[in-house]
Amino acid sequence: MNSLSTLLLGHLIRYIIYSFYEASGIIPESKFKLPSHTLTGLPILDALLLGEIDVFYSVLSKFIWPALTLGLVYGAIFARYIRNSLLDFLESDFVLFLRAKGIPDKDILKPALKHSSIVLLNVIGFIFSTLLGGVVVIEVIFRIPGVGLLLYNALTLYDIVIILGTIFFPCCNCSISKLNNRHYLRNNRSKNQILKT
Repeated sequence: MNSLSTLLLGHLIRYIIYSFYEASGIIPESKFKLPSHTLTGLPILDALLLGEIDVFYSVLSKFIWPALTLGLVYGAIFARYIRNSLLDFLESDFVLFLRAKGIPDKDILKPALKHSSIVLLNVIGFIFSTLLGGVVVIEVIFRIPGVGLLLYNALTLYDIVIILGTIFFPCCNCSISKLNNRHYLRNNRSKNQILKT
């Protein structure tokens, strides 16, 4: 479902970009410049470290729209979960008790944000696996060379080794993040039980 919304939003943003280019008479660059040397492997960071401002703007203009597309889709999901978690926390009985005692809202908000961060960690663990589908769609729409486009090309050519390699790595990352979330939650529960006694 998330890949479908990413696909639709990606096509919408691409249509808006090209209609703007057509209306203004600007012809967009089909390829972006790369830095003269590779320091970190990230073209944006390499261009900044080398002081190549024209390369930085070229790479940034190529990556800003795909990043905006993925950020809008997954940012909305994160915002919804954080909002629901904050509302559940702020409507609980002990928060009403704290407000009745006269404790200001800014002192109540800090533990509320800590509580909602636990929910956010769980959501990030689950969404990390769906992010691969969104990245494949975004890289195909915006023609960005990356793991998603590599996977798409491997699927069209039936290259099983590349398909398994590009799927195995995100699966391992997803499993590690879920284990990390469980470890974090278990440690927080044990700390809370120690503090209560």
